[in-house]
Amino acid sequence: MTKKDNGYRRGKVLEAARGYLATTLGYADLGPVRVANQDCMVAAVDGRPVILVWAPEEEGPINPMDQEYAQELAASADNGPADYIWATSTGTAGDGYIFSWLPDQECQVSELPAAAAAPGGKKGRQTRADAAGFKQLQAEFDRLHEQIYAAREPVDSSNDLTAQLCKCIFLKMHMERHPDFRAEATAPLLTEIFQADYVTRHGQKAVDEIKKAFAAARGLPEYNVEDDRGNHF
Repeated sequence: MTKKDNGYRRGKVLEAARGYLATTLGYADLGPVRVANQDCMVAAVDGRPVILVWAPEEEGPINPMDQEYAQELAASADNGPADYIWATSTGTAGDGYIFSWLPDQECQVSELPAAAAAPGGKKGRQTRADAAGFKQLQAEFDRLHEQIYAAREPVDSSNDLTAQLCKCIFLKMHMERHPDFRAEATAPLLTEIFQADYVTRHGQKAVDEIKKAFAAARGLPEYNVEDDRGNHF
């Protein structure tokens, strides 16, 4: 029997959370909302979301991926981001994961505010996020991770894989900003070598060229700073 078959219903979780928010914390403006195709519950003050409640697909502790997704949902809320996101699989006090999007916080917190202590009015902090796109990106990275390990590529650890992916993302961003970039005067353009078909055709030669391009790009002044002690970063 899976967790989903164990009587767990996300709708019941949201209703339980609604009861807690209304009875214990004193929120009067409560209602269901859809955020990125997810059913959520929102507690609002002056028409702005203060607490967004989301129940994950499975019962139990909120795993790190669900925590990150919950944060994106709160940032995606209409007239948001919501001040708080509460990810819970029970809807009861003290359960789940709470994250604050309030200015100067943006971190995990231990409890939700009562309605009387919640700030009202418009916050106007940041543009809305794309929670659905974030979840899709997570899935793409998971698939890439599995493919690399299944192919027995010489990657020592998840940290090593992350470092290599960050280098590729950096090069992609640099290539978009500087389409005429090349590692040296006689080298091919980065836009030519940083392509899947080029790597397939040229193998190790392409890998070496991309490594040279990375070393040259990371050394550019636009990506480096110097502190008051003369240290370079």
